[in-house]
Amino acid sequence: MQQGAVDLHTRALAIARRSDDLNVIAITLLDLGEAHIATGDPHTALPLLREALDLTTRAKDRHHTERVHAALSHAEDVLRRAAD
Repeated sequence: MQQGAVDLHTRALAIARRSDDLNVIAITLLDLGEAHIATGDPHTALPLLREALDLTTRAKDRHHTERVHAALSHAEDVLRRAAD
């Protein structure tokens, strides 16, 4: 099920990248990053979430910027716990 979510969000990202809407791309990156975290792959999530953060910051979208910050913190926490 979770890998299916990664596949679905990967396809959605390909479609979103065709748009000029930074928020659409950022939210899709956020969703894909969260799906990778859910599958136990925070390493793959980090660059996606960093790109999402860049886009939401450029778009001046505070709400989604906060969501991306939370997802980044979560991914970093998962990595820290795995290293312990």
